Amino acid sequence: MRWRPGLRESIALTVVLITVAATVAMALVAYQLQAGPVRERFAASALAGFQSDAQQANKHQAPMAGASKVERIADFMAGRSGLTWDVYDLRSDATNGQYFPAAGSGGFLPAALAEAVTSTRNPVVSPGGTADSPQLIVAGEVSPNLVLVEFYSLKKLDAELSTLRSGLTLIAIAVSLLAALAGVLAARRIQRRVGTAAKAARRFGEGALDIRLPVQGHDELADLAGSFNAMAEQLGESIEQLRVKDRQQRRFVADVAHDLRTPLASMIAATDSLHSPLVADRERSAELLGTQVRRLSTLVEDLLEMSRFDAGAADFRPETVDLEALVADAAALSAPDGDVAVRCAGDVTVLADPRRVHTIV
Repeated sequence: MRWRPGLRESIALTVVLITVAATVAMALVAYQLQAGPVRERFAASALAGFQSDAQQANKHQAPMAGASKVERIADFMAGRSGLTWDVYDLRSDATNGQYFPAAGSGGFLPAALAEAVTSTRNPVVSPGGTADSPQLIVAGEVSPNLVLVEFYSLKKLDAELSTLRSGLTLIAIAVSLLAALAGVLAARRIQRRVGTAAKAARRFGEGALDIRLPVQGHDELADLAGSFNAMAEQLGESIEQLRVKDRQQRRFVADVAHDLRTPLASMIAATDSLHSPLVADRERSAELLGTQVRRLSTLVEDLLEMSRFDAGAADFRPETVDLEALVADAAALSAPDGDVAVRCAGDVTVLADPRRVHTIV
């Protein structure tokens, strides 16, 4: 089964990987910045020491009379304790591409290095030795055809650089561990806030419209919390409006059913009275039937008018209206028995939409 890291693991791994990569890169750069100058200073010090030895060896006078140039140089270098050296006489022939020392520790000088020394007339610095015993070789002419070679051990320098590498490695490991801890803590904090948002979303979906998220700080999660709160506020208001409209619609349906019951009952009674043998009863029934039909038609128009309002297609048609006549007609529809008396005073003529004013009355 393929492992899919969650948010917490992804954040922690990302922080750790980035920190480890950055720490390793910084450690390598720091090592190179330290190791390079250290080696250069060591080589410069060895070269300066060689030049001083070469000048003094060239001027040195051996205590015994008649000593050769090689013997005088060897006598001076013998007094340089702790230093390995050789003196080569290039007037002798090279054997198998190598010169063997006329005095010294008994090493050898490659012919190529000897040619480099004689051609440049300046000391030549070259690495040498073995993997277990690295050396820095400095070779230069003391006098024509006489080459002095000094060998400087690099063990101490390599030990110091190894200590530096170990220190940088320990620092990199410590920083990586601290980064891992910081990544885990940061991931836990972010996961906690994301979990709070997910829990709030679930509760909101279950109907808790008053649920809100705490806005902490000014980061992206704070923006998310603010956006969630704004969305919840708008959705809560919309749902509450829908609930109000639903209650209004239920009440409206109940009112319409009640209003329709009266004219329908009157129409049924009037229809039954039409079979009466008395002319007066039939006329009264016809009059009552007509009134209730008008009332039923008005109710239907009111329903259509409300549907136009809901659809946003209602229009306003003003005209001159006699309020006394309009109110009397509305009263006749609502109280066909004539129990309502309409009285007026002053000018009752207005400019309005008669159908809507009739509905209101």
